[in-house]
Amino acid sequence: MAAWTEARGVRPYENQVGGHSTKDGLPASLVDEEGRFLKLLQAGERGEREVALYAAVERARCSRPKSDGLVENGSSSSSGGSRRGGGDERQAACGSVPGACGAPPSSGGFPGVAGDSAVSGRTGDVGHAAPGSRNSSSTGSDSGPSGSGADATLCALARWVPRSFGTRTLCGRAYLALEDAAAAYASPCVLDAKIGLRTWYPGAPPALIEKYRSKDEATTQSSLGFRICGVRVARLDGSVWRADRHWGKGLGPEGAVDALRRFADNGLLAPGDVFAPALRELRALAALFESQSAYHLYSSSVLLLYEGAARSPAEAHVGVRLIDFAHAFPAGVHPGGRDDNFLAGLRGLIAAVAAACKAPVDVPCTVLQQDGGRSK
Repeated sequence: MAAWTEARGVRPYENQVGGHSTKDGLPASLVDEEGRFLKLLQAGERGEREVALYAAVERARCSRPKSDGLVENGSSSSSGGSRRGGGDERQAACGSVPGACGAPPSSGGFPGVAGDSAVSGRTGDVGHAAPGSRNSSSTGSDSGPSGSGADATLCALARWVPRSFGTRTLCGRAYLALEDAAAAYASPCVLDAKIGLRTWYPGAPPALIEKYRSKDEATTQSSLGFRICGVRVARLDGSVWRADRHWGKGLGPEGAVDALRRFADNGLLAPGDVFAPALRELRALAALFESQSAYHLYSSSVLLLYEGAARSPAEAHVGVRLIDFAHAFPAGVHPGGRDDNFLAGLRGLIAAVAAACKAPVDVPCTVLQQDGGRSK
């Protein structure tokens, strides 16, 4: 495997917490020479849907007019961590959709995508153009539903969706190049939570529905609205604790809350130091899904991230990201208004996170004093 990756200028991704490590004998995730996260795309419509949603969000992100209003990335009130060597800047958000007040993170030093101009490609790149351009690798459906409502939803989603940079072919298989959300951190702590009371989508093949339904009912998916698919905790003593998707499947409701508490423990920080800013972002994302009806997401995940080397709440740079769109459908494909399945899952995660820091669901976990200490 090492020779395979080195020959192609890529390396194994060390911070993966959810999903499979290999698929069809190939690594499921890699990092290229520019620091981009490479995700092995699923074959057929699932891969096409994922590329399409990322491309649509990227086009909405890139077409938005710039503004002097910046939101500091990695602060206690926004998602994403500050890049080492400087914090990310954010553009002001567009649209009137609740939750759209936070602009997307910058590429953090990665080559950006501007307007409809193509991003400079490399040998072996496929469709390495700005999403929405004529040379984009995405399908014609990448724009999703038409209209200002869909545009505002995509613009709002850019606050949480990692940047995308087209696809790249390795060993005959397509990989999607994305911003590496964990690259923001010296010692990343990451938790992957799959969202929704059910992970199968209407119209799926009966065999797939039965497979997903049995998995949902055997885990916290159908009871809490989410299940933990993987955890990585880097602690101040230098140790790293990992748990995979199989471990997450064995958790009950109380175990899931305990797992959240363990995730927030780097050896010094209190749960509220991590979860207060996370709750603000999760509630903003829920506010978006309370109103948007342009997209339905099945089997998508929320990533929670923070700096494991943090010795104070201000150094934690808590981040929230929305990923995995192989089962994302625009309105018109799956009509029916609001995505109540995904929204219920978000609300379940919010309740569990609040319980993990022993706070009421509708108030912040921790009130921080001016000197950075926690109130008693």
